[in-house]
Amino acid sequence: MKSFLSFRFIFSSLLLTLILNLQINSQTFLPTNIKKGYEKQTRDLSGKPGQKYWQNYADYKIDVEVIPEKKNILGKAEIVYHNFSPDSLNIVVMRLYQNIFKKGVLRNFNLNEVDIHDGVILKNISVDNEVYSEDSDNRYSLQGTNLIINLKQKISPSATCKINIEWEFPLPKVSRVRMGAYDSTSFFVAYWYPQIAVYDDINGWDLLPFNGEQEFYNDFNNYEVNIKVPNNIGVWATGEIQNINELLKPDILKRYNEARLSEAVVKIFSEDDYKSGSPYNTENVYNIWKFVTKSVPDFAFATSDHYYWDACRYNSKNSELNGVFISAVYNRNSKDFYEVAAISKEAIEFFENKSPAYPFPYPTMTVYNGDGGMEFPMMVNDGTTTSRPSTVGLTSHEIAHTYFPFMMGTNEKLYAWMDESWAVMLPFDFQHENGGKQLANNVSAYNDFAGHESEVPPIVPSYQLRGRAYRMTAYTRPALSYYFLKDYLGEQNFYECLHDFMNTWKGKHPSPYDFFYTFNRVSNEDLTWFWEPWFFDYGYPDLAINKVEKKDKSVSVVISKKGNIPVPIKLKITTSKEEIIIYKTVEVWKDKNDYKINLELDSELVKIELGDETIPDVDVNGHIIPQ
Repeated sequence: MKSFLSFRFIFSSLLLTLILNLQINSQTFLPTNIKKGYEKQTRDLSGKPGQKYWQNYADYKIDVEVIPEKKNILGKAEIVYHNFSPDSLNIVVMRLYQNIFKKGVLRNFNLNEVDIHDGVILKNISVDNEVYSEDSDNRYSLQGTNLIINLKQKISPSATCKINIEWEFPLPKVSRVRMGAYDSTSFFVAYWYPQIAVYDDINGWDLLPFNGEQEFYNDFNNYEVNIKVPNNIGVWATGEIQNINELLKPDILKRYNEARLSEAVVKIFSEDDYKSGSPYNTENVYNIWKFVTKSVPDFAFATSDHYYWDACRYNSKNSELNGVFISAVYNRNSKDFYEVAAISKEAIEFFENKSPAYPFPYPTMTVYNGDGGMEFPMMVNDGTTTSRPSTVGLTSHEIAHTYFPFMMGTNEKLYAWMDESWAVMLPFDFQHENGGKQLANNVSAYNDFAGHESEVPPIVPSYQLRGRAYRMTAYTRPALSYYFLKDYLGEQNFYECLHDFMNTWKGKHPSPYDFFYTFNRVSNEDLTWFWEPWFFDYGYPDLAINKVEKKDKSVSVVISKKGNIPVPIKLKITTSKEEIIIYKTVEVWKDKNDYKINLELDSELVKIELGDETIPDVDVNGHIIPQ
């Protein structure tokens, strides 16, 4: 037995070594910038971070004031930036997201003229007490939505610098690009503070501008944020509130504390509370809401003086959390939102126990009733929907982003599919259990566009795409690929691969190749036959019934893969007495383009049907025999 186990171990080790040695040559194309990561040993061909992996981060201390009557945001920040790279940095790149509304800036959306302004107003910029301006020896420059500070003193490896900055900008009132003012006091405030861009081992500084379409690529930072508002306005934000006892009236505070412990939804306040006066402490003209959070990629907050607040607790499996405090904050006219706190709790429970079957990483989650559907760490900005399945679908999709990109730190500006498609695929079963048809809807959308000249493989950098091409490569096509890969590997093997990737790269910055290589390693299989067509190649899925032969009581059916994208086979054979369903995963296409199915029948053959609404196929002509 011992010698057999030793042989088995040696064989497995040799197989794994062979797979890893083939990695770099097995993919269609490995970009030179990413290849350098493996050469410099910041990345490893096993899919793990290399021995010399590093990443930077910042500590933000921010004081921000909301001016409701002007719909203005005034901020002041002290930022300590930590350079763990091996490089001496001669510039610092900061993002001024709200310059997307600046006159003359390139963007992917048409904006209403009422929201166009002269850009973020910057005041009192200093780095390590050296003052910087646009027209002095210590200079900064504005390039679209980027602020580039040319440093007088470089930031050495393992050193820090301290940046002080003040700014001001108006909230968008009509053209709300994932944030803005929805009425006189109900604001969702995101993309709002000067944020240090990512400096990484692959591309150095992230100089890609914010164009309104692509979303996140951020470091994991620490935040202390004080938010000043008039005393009749509430605030909800990323992180945990530090001074709630000072802000809520005693009866409201009692309900808040009850909600912190209750697995059933508690209405912290609603219409009756507003009718009896403000639920907030009004001793002072202004209240300051204090929030703290650590190692998160962004910070957002929201306000209102008339929104309802429902909340409850979810007892997470994450031993590092004291449960998850879940809130729904909404307009009384949004009837779908009366269920959102409960739906959010059910979604988080589903994520922890079924898909991705991984502990929820954050202590709070607030779903705010603004507009559209947009995720931020511990915050969701969702519009009102018209049906319960739509509400379930939107809520669960946005909360799924907690894992991708927020826990995983993926570069959505380059590879949006590394987070958007996971947020599509992970809640499929939860959405279906609640009346949704997300799988079939995604298949229908893919069928309608697959193989079109505007459709490109997901590996094409996302910032080069827009509109329908972006939607297909970021959401639909890769989400279906994950679904069919799970079908092929089996749930246990699939989640072992995914969990290894999540455990290895959470809080870091994985590339697509780190993802591919991890799945190859953990599955003990070179999955290039699957990765290439789904992620690297132009093409489309197309299966066809090529040949049918009947002899006595036997029938053989040859299915051909006419397109290059591998999808499962589902064949329904109807006889005079029964229906027979035959299903084969994508495995049948690993090394062939034709697959033969032989079947013995007990009764007369009536009809053969190929495929269904859950399997993409661009040409269904001839899928039913006889016609």
